[in-house]
Amino acid sequence: MIILGLGSNLTDRLHHLRQALSALKQIPGLSIQQVSPVYISDALLPDNAPSEWDMSYLNLAIRCEANCSPHELLSQLKQIEKSLGRERESKRWGPRVIDIDILAWDDNIIQTEALSIPRENMLSRPFQLFPFADVASDWVYPLNGSSKGKAMAEIAEALGSRFSGEAPFHTRQINQRIDTPQLVGIINVSPDSFSDGGQFFSVENALKQAEKLMISGADIIDLGAESTAPSATPIDAATEWSRLEPVLKTILSEKKHFLIPPKISVDTRHAGTAEKALNLGVDWINDVTGFQDKTMREVVASSHVDCVMMHHLSIPASRSRGIPCSYLPERMPEASGLQIVVPIPYFSKSGR
Repeated sequence: MIILGLGSNLTDRLHHLRQALSALKQIPGLSIQQVSPVYISDALLPDNAPSEWDMSYLNLAIRCEANCSPHELLSQLKQIEKSLGRERESKRWGPRVIDIDILAWDDNIIQTEALSIPRENMLSRPFQLFPFADVASDWVYPLNGSSKGKAMAEIAEALGSRFSGEAPFHTRQINQRIDTPQLVGIINVSPDSFSDGGQFFSVENALKQAEKLMISGADIIDLGAESTAPSATPIDAATEWSRLEPVLKTILSEKKHFLIPPKISVDTRHAGTAEKALNLGVDWINDVTGFQDKTMREVVASSHVDCVMMHHLSIPASRSRGIPCSYLPERMPEASGLQIVVPIPYFSKSGR
């Protein structure tokens, strides 16, 4: 049993952790057994560290098996770190895109210049102990001292709650994960949507809902100002943007203050709305007409935005018109320059 600890505190931390998991799965002979929940914590900083180093970390643990030696695996982990943009720091504990450590390897004790197993100082770091205990609660600590012979679950429990933020470094578990599909939280800035029509017209309510969705585990917040409910009335681009603009601008400006800054998606069938949203810096365009409009395709093709391809036979939707399941394509067509996310059962994402 091998336990790896992963951490990141630069830019899109969840993305870096997902990239690292994907790279680990490509190592020949390494088998991923379990991935822990994600934890957020304050940075561990040396005395007189620059203020810009004080950025919170996301950490997790992975239980795996490998048919190589610890030093051979360490070499491959360093290659993954480098490939993801990690630069070796001239000073310890500096910010990093990705950090992958070997926390434990069965009950082995290895102390070399390059490798320390079990990981040194691990017992005082809940951001390593909590996720470790999630994937290997019965692992027994082998080094001399007060914790020798204790199971990891008992050691971690002594540091306090996983959820309250009262543990050292304010370590606490969050609801986002890196080993499951990413969740999209939807906010309808419209009076006639199915479930929440009229609730989020105000900027204040929409902002509160966006943060609530993020805390609940959403990685992406999707904003739409035109309902496609069967009873809805189609609106023009000007009306749509008048609803959307104040909410979108506020969430984009405030998301940096969220615990996990979400990606922002705009749900629109109007090319003009998409173009304005892209100029503000949104991450996704979600088109319920499946990008049938040539102008819409030109707008998104000239950007680096990800695209969600939805489809309705009519706007608004009609219960009397539908597509038989047998008509769904076996493979979505490629679109040069576009990242397509297909929210249809069995079709999650195709390449560029």
